[in-house]
Amino acid sequence: MQAGAVIVKVGGMTCSSCVSTVENAVKALPFVDSCSVNLVTTKAEVKIRAAAVDLKPGSEPVEEIVDTIEGVGFDAEVIGITKFEAKESTETAVIRISGMSCASCVASIERLVGNMDGVKTIAVDLIKGMASVTLVTGKTSAEKVAEAIESIGYDAQVEHVVKSIPSARRSSLSGQVPTEPTVLRVCPSSSTGLVNFEDARNILNSTDGVVGLFESSSGHAGVVQVSYVPSRDFGARDILAELGPQWQLAPRDPSAGYHMDPVLKHRILLAIPLAIVVEVLSMTMLGSLLGCWLPVVLLVLSFPVQYYCGWGYHKHAFRGLAHCSLSMDFLVSFATNMAFIYSAVWVFLNLPDLVSGRMSSDDVNMNDCMFFETTTILITVLLLGKALESRAKASTASALAELSSQRPTDATIVLPDGSLQTIDVDLLHIGDRVKVLPGGHVPADGVVVVAGSNTSCDESLLTGESRPVKKTEGDEVVGGSICVAGGMEFTATRVGSQTALARILQLVESAQASKPAVQRATDKVAAVFVPAILGFCAIVVCVWAVVAAVSPPERAADMTDSQKALMVFRFALSILMVACPCALGLATPTAVVVATGAAATRLGCLVKDAQVFELAGNRKKRMAVVLDKTGTLTEGKPGVTETVGFGDFKAKMMLAAAEANSEHPIATAVSAWAAPNGVDSSLTVTGFENIPGVGVKCDVDGHHVRAGGDISWVVGSEEVMKQEREDYVKWMQRERDDGCVVVVVAVDGRIQGCIALKDRLRPESADLIHQLRYSLDLAVWMCSGDHEATAKRVAADLGIDNVIGQAKPSDKMALIRRLKLNGNAVLMVGDGVNDGPALAAADVGVAVGSGVDVSTEAAHVVIHSLRGLAPFIELSRQTLKTIWRNLFWAFIFNIIMLPLAAGILYPSTGITLPPEVAGAAMACSSLVVVTNSLSIQYWTKSRYGHDEQLTKAIREATSGQAGKE
Repeated sequence: MQAGAVIVKVGGMTCSSCVSTVENAVKALPFVDSCSVNLVTTKAEVKIRAAAVDLKPGSEPVEEIVDTIEGVGFDAEVIGITKFEAKESTETAVIRISGMSCASCVASIERLVGNMDGVKTIAVDLIKGMASVTLVTGKTSAEKVAEAIESIGYDAQVEHVVKSIPSARRSSLSGQVPTEPTVLRVCPSSSTGLVNFEDARNILNSTDGVVGLFESSSGHAGVVQVSYVPSRDFGARDILAELGPQWQLAPRDPSAGYHMDPVLKHRILLAIPLAIVVEVLSMTMLGSLLGCWLPVVLLVLSFPVQYYCGWGYHKHAFRGLAHCSLSMDFLVSFATNMAFIYSAVWVFLNLPDLVSGRMSSDDVNMNDCMFFETTTILITVLLLGKALESRAKASTASALAELSSQRPTDATIVLPDGSLQTIDVDLLHIGDRVKVLPGGHVPADGVVVVAGSNTSCDESLLTGESRPVKKTEGDEVVGGSICVAGGMEFTATRVGSQTALARILQLVESAQASKPAVQRATDKVAAVFVPAILGFCAIVVCVWAVVAAVSPPERAADMTDSQKALMVFRFALSILMVACPCALGLATPTAVVVATGAAATRLGCLVKDAQVFELAGNRKKRMAVVLDKTGTLTEGKPGVTETVGFGDFKAKMMLAAAEANSEHPIATAVSAWAAPNGVDSSLTVTGFENIPGVGVKCDVDGHHVRAGGDISWVVGSEEVMKQEREDYVKWMQRERDDGCVVVVVAVDGRIQGCIALKDRLRPESADLIHQLRYSLDLAVWMCSGDHEATAKRVAADLGIDNVIGQAKPSDKMALIRRLKLNGNAVLMVGDGVNDGPALAAADVGVAVGSGVDVSTEAAHVVIHSLRGLAPFIELSRQTLKTIWRNLFWAFIFNIIMLPLAAGILYPSTGITLPPEVAGAAMACSSLVVVTNSLSIQYWTKSRYGHDEQLTKAIREATSGQAGKE
């Protein structure tokens, strides 16, 4: 672990050999971790190991660095000291929670766990019944969090825990670049009997590459989840070898598809026949056969339904009440307990009369006396509703399950002797040679080493591209894709949770768990919903009590006082049963889950935050779409078309060496043109600087090289160039008018030549612009770092009126700010190379690239191709429309049903809402919301089932508008 860094000003250096001398001398000091010297700035950054903690001016380590530099013949002066603060070690726990029914449940759990010491963040997914909790290691544990959740009435099981990689361990991982860990699940071998878990823990803790352990409390007994960082030198098979034959790979949990909770299933199977019997006895002549014993029989039959089948509601209600947390479960429990206890008390008080026969069978059959059938039917209907709702919610995540199913379970590796071995996919190592037969799934990411002449892969579920992609030696393959023809062998480069498919699944799950602003607002409403309903119920009871006593309606005028009291009691029961916060809580997350899955599987769009659906789909706010040119509207593979100058061959070699240090597509093309056989390795490049939107500059073997599109920056003055090389200036203008990018090259301030490059437009760019402008009615801008003349020519070809050329990253951000100030929502589309700040500054940042390239941190959305942009905006609009429909239904249901349950129509029409009907209506309201959210899935499938349909839809949508124009 590093304690800090010392910045030293070094004087007297003249060349790269001086840099090497200083670096080698300082690195030899025992407390130095690394030393980096910059010849241009004449600064040395020396990073100190944690052992040398005394970092301050004049301390021994600092003085020794200065003495060492001066000892090899250079001047040294300390100009800065930076101390590195030790970062807290964290771990992420995934906890499965059962028993949640609405947003109030989510709010209760998040509030309780979020206030625990040592918990940094918590996100609860109501749809999946999962919570992701980030913990500070040592302050609390996943088990304590699970216990806290159980204390308020929910069942919680820790699925797995992934620990962050301590920096000290990272530096020792065989020199590998630090990566995120992956998880291997192991368990004792069934043939070895008892094993010593402590020995296994000690072995794994001492194994270099293992960064965390967790003994699972769910699933198979004795499962240990090992977090490790895979590399070419270390992998899953090495972990099993370290543990010995007593341990084996743990079996997978069969979690795919919908599986009803067995406890819920058992309770439903018990409740249904009992409810039918109770209802038949209460409502038909069969009950009269029991005579005075009918109340006792109903009590006995309804008791298991109330307190066994409905136990989940009562448990959550009372535990939540102990923590001042009220949810829908409290309303159900409170209402059914009131009715059941009232009926039971009535039976016990009248038991002597029932036994002695003083109470007639007519008295027993009075519905005013007992509510056993009401509570039994209510509990049964609610349980059935919960089962149907769970199945519907599982359907909303079908797209994610479809992606997950693409991960194969086995892989065939080629051993050094050429033989084949089939292993579990979890045991793959980086560097393994993997064989895939035609029709087989690719088990990991890798690079093809052997391919047939017709080898191709179907990557549609990962990229949205339905056509098979041809693969040859050196091409990358993606885990989860299907080798449709030819067969191949590849070298694995990413395994486990590092594969593109695993990262895509993580992104989609993260987006599904995120909350847009509209959901956060409804969560606040749901948090006070239950107390508000209790208050409303109390007011209704008081009002009806006064009305019944002072001026009862004509229909209740002949009622006795006890009958009036029971009437008010039934109104209260109906209010408590019909009130539904569940629909309110499900309105947004179900729509988000369906939309993110549909975007990933149908459109090739990876949505990182659910907020983008709300921003991109908002029609009330004018949206401006800002597009980058290179790599976005164009293919991002410019080629050299014309050159002028470059009589000096050495200047071309120096240009190639300079541009080789940049990853920009233009720099790559220039370097390849200047040195088609590769960059001269004898050339030394120092002080390299890539200035976004301007060009590159550096020193090559002592000569200062500059290359860029701005003449003034390259040679100092455009007027000077006009005087010295007027022919170059005219040539440049001609090429730019033709849509080319021009790069001017100078060595030591003297121009050496100019290069014209042209980048082909993407085939779908013109169709996209037409659809954005005419079908979606959006303002379209193109903001490019290329020369203004080049940018205007490309914009004219595409039909874009708003163009900004020669834009630096700061200019793009300024444009976004200006558009926002004018009241626009801004959607920025770029290729992620130089567009990071602009993508982050926009309301919605969209990066265009491979669907498997999920590394663009600044973007909110990653799309496979421009063809997916307009459909994504349409999907966002459809999603937001669905959310508002869901919320409208949730609110209008309560607005209409609550007054009806309160008896507002009873005085004039005699219409009331019986408690049984109220409970059924409440259960159905959630089903309506979930089913409405599923319509997004069907809408997307019908419009954009695959890529060819997508292209056809775009062309049809734009052809009519183009004709009108």
